Amino acid sequence: MSLNYKKERSTCGSGGCITCPFSQNEDAFYAENTGCLPSVNEILELPEKRNVNWGCHGEVGVVCGGFAKDYKRLGNKINKELPIVDFDEFTHLGMDTAIALAKVRKGINPLKDELSKYKGYYTELNYFDYDK
Repeated sequence: MSLNYKKERSTCGSGGCITCPFSQNEDAFYAENTGCLPSVNEILELPEKRNVNWGCHGEVGVVCGGFAKDYKRLGNKINKELPIVDFDEFTHLGMDTAIALAKVRKGINPLKDELSKYKGYYTELNYFDYDK
């Protein structure tokens, strides 16, 4: 579904595509400030806060090059086991739905994953069984 942006790499050295929020160019700045893209800081917080990696909008199922480079620059290691948020799903369905779909594709129950942050605040919840 995604367009192929492989040849349109940013010249800034971010490793990202031209409209990648990490490319720090006019197109990316416009997309971020019109609400089409999350901010760089929001994306960099995804692994710790939401247990997902940001995906490349040009290659489905691949971690964004700009995200990976900046995340490593901050002293973090990319966890390749985390689900990858699909850019098209983010664009058309919003961040929460895109994250939930990425987790389901990886076999993770998104509800259980989110509620695990609140241990002690709930007793017994019946989760939907994704294995059936």
